[in-house]
Amino acid sequence: MTTAAIDARAGRRCHNALNSLHSTHYFSPDLGRELGALGVTEAPAVNFAARAAALGPVGAGAVTAAFYNYKHDLVARHVPAVWEKVTPGQALAARLRAVDATLRRLLGEEAVASAGMAEAAGLAL
Repeated sequence: MTTAAIDARAGRRCHNALNSLHSTHYFSPDLGRELGALGVTEAPAVNFAARAAALGPVGAGAVTAAFYNYKHDLVARHVPAVWEKVTPGQALAARLRAVDATLRRLLGEEAVASAGMAEAAGLAL
């Protein structure tokens, strides 16, 4: 087996192990609370702001293309209007606060602050 094939399988194993943990913040009440405090209160708008913020203040076409599983009409009802309430930078900061709160609640302060978690974060970066 080639090194590339081994690396590809390692990536898939990592994805399979971590995706459910990664996905929790999209459905966490912490995300709605953080963005709600900034004026983004409708669930689809919260989702699009949190997920699309890394793209910058893009329009509905870019969001629909990047997250191909949403109907364009749904995206267009919320993007780019969401950028009138919150900047992409503010949305990213809110997402990070929500992820932090969610992980601390689900895993506990001790796990989040552990040396193992710091090592895992360093490896991920």
